[in-house]
Amino acid sequence: LQDLISLKRQCELFLADFKKDDNPCREEVQDKLVQMNEQMSDVISMTRETCHELRPQLLYDLGLVKALSKLVAQQQERVPFHIRLNTGRFTASLDLDSQLNLYRIIQEFLSNAVKHSQATDVLIMLISIQNKIVLHYEDDGVGFDQEKTSEHSMSMGLSGIKERVRALDGRLRIETSEGKGFKADIEIEL
Repeated sequence: LQDLISLKRQCELFLADFKKDDNPCREEVQDKLVQMNEQMSDVISMTRETCHELRPQLLYDLGLVKALSKLVAQQQERVPFHIRLNTGRFTASLDLDSQLNLYRIIQEFLSNAVKHSQATDVLIMLISIQNKIVLHYEDDGVGFDQEKTSEHSMSMGLSGIKERVRALDGRLRIETSEGKGFKADIEIEL
């Protein structure tokens, strides 16, 4: 929205200057229009991506495993660390709300890794064993002091993850300390 407001203001200023000038330089006008067009294309692309992320269609069309594979592949192109995703032992059949919650949890773990971890390797495992689902996340990043978890939970997105785990009637266990990376295990009974 801020980008669109900025573009609108630029257009208004440009048009005001254009009306004042009896002989505008055609090349300058063309260059400005090209620049504005490129900016608008970028904003449109970001808006599309945001809308897609709000309701990842692949999740609904092909299921959680393929949606996660695509998410990881997209993230891998943008992030400075290596991501390993292991879903080979995931066979559980889940309702769409549960799938979306798991997808969002993994998305948030990856987002936190980009923002905070300074990791070089990230591992995500999603498996189903008998009557439960286990989601394991770990990175080799900087970690943090667990005694300060409440201070970090808002900034690191852990509060959102905790809420999603709670919505799934699951349990979340975190292992981390300064300089020792970050591990999280989520168990959900089926």
